[in-house]
This record gives sequence, structure tokens and C-alpha cells, in this order.
Amino acid sequence: MNNINDVLGHFVEAEVSVKGWSGKNKTVLTGRIIYSSYNASLFFKPKNSKNRGYIIENEDDIHSVKITRKDNKSNKYYSEEYDNRDQFEQQFNERQEREQMEREKRVQLKKERFEMDRKKNQEKKKEEVIQAKLLGGYEELEKEVIDFYESSNIEFFNESFVRTTVVPLLNKLIHKSINNVNEYPKHYFDKKRNSKFCTVMENKLGIKLTNTQKGNVEKINKYLIV
Repeated sequence: MNNINDVLGHFVEAEVSVKGWSGKNKTVLTGRIIYSSYNASLFFKPKNSKNRGYIIENEDDIHSVKITRKDNKSNKYYSEEYDNRDQFEQQFNERQEREQMEREKRVQLKKERFEMDRKKNQEKKKEEVIQAKLLGGYEELEKEVIDFYESSNIEFFNESFVRTTVVPLLNKLIHKSINNVNEYPKHYFDKKRNSKFCTVMENKLGIKLTNTQKGNVEKINKYLIV
């Protein structure tokens, strides 16, 4: 290109290099070559396209241009924008920096919230264990439940879950120290997801659970008030 300002804003047929899945590819397009002040970049806007186009990284990516219809008003506007591109590039870079800082801040806040939730959950589990131990028979029950899980011919079970959730909750259920299980996650009482836990509850509580979470919550709650 001898002078990019001569073609900006006009309707053209142009051979340009644009980015595709396999890198830059030469292609012939019809439409307008404009300057996007927001993106601080040359931009090819295809004919009859409102929200689609191609970023042109630099003038060398424009190989040939044939003006098919002039639009002097648009040419004047985009030429002035392009002449002030240094200012727009600075604004673009500053905006990119701000957005990057905001993204990093959001990631950090997410990490902090995750850590707070993790610590809160750990404290809640510790409190559950303490409350369950005060009811008595905890150590014997814990050994019995662990032995059951280990002898169940499963390749892996979450021992931490068993020790910090299954055993404390089971001991509370045995001693009927809670009014209901409505505040506990419903999947705890799902035969498909926690079949071993459900089997242990059936054996220790003397109840027969159903195949639905809702039905099992109702059964356990009924057991607690009898």
C-alpha cells in the first residue's frame, strides 16, 4: 500500500492477510477497510456485515486494493482516526492493563473466598466430630464403619469423608441428637452416589431406605421423631 488513507472507509475489493486457524492466510474480501479506535487496529468490515470482521495487524497485510465505490465522508472520518492512532494505541494499552489488573483481582478474590470456605468447612467438620464424640460410643463406631468400607471390595473410598462426615452423622442419628437431616446435603442419602453410607445407615438404624434422595430424607426424619 502506498497510502492507506486513500482507501480507508471506501467500499473496496482487497486482497488481505487475516488470521485463521492455521495462521495468516491471504484472501480476497469485499467491504471496507476501517480503523477501529477501540481496538487500535486496522479492521476489514465485510459487505453487509454489522458485527463481524477481520483485524488487520499492519499495513503490510494489505496486498492490493481496488475501490469499487467511494464514500468520502467515511474516508475523512477514518483517515483522521488513523492519523491519531498513537493516542488510541496508548488508550488501548492502558485499558488492557486495567482489564488485566481487574482479572487478576477477581482471580485473587475467588481464591480467597475458596480458602475461607475451605477453612469454614473444616471447622464445621471438626465441630461435628466433637459433638458426635460427646454422645459416646464414637471410637467403636468409627472402627466398625471403617472396617465395613475396607471389606466392601471397592478399589478406593474417601476415608476423610468417612471419618469427618459419615461417622459423626451416623452417631448423631443413632443417638437421635438431631431433629432432622434437612440441613445436610441431599446426596449423602442417595443410594447410587453413597451406597455404602446408606447400607451402614440401614444396618445401624434398622430402617429400609428407598431409591430416592427425597424418600430417604423423609424416612430418616421419621426415624428421628419416633
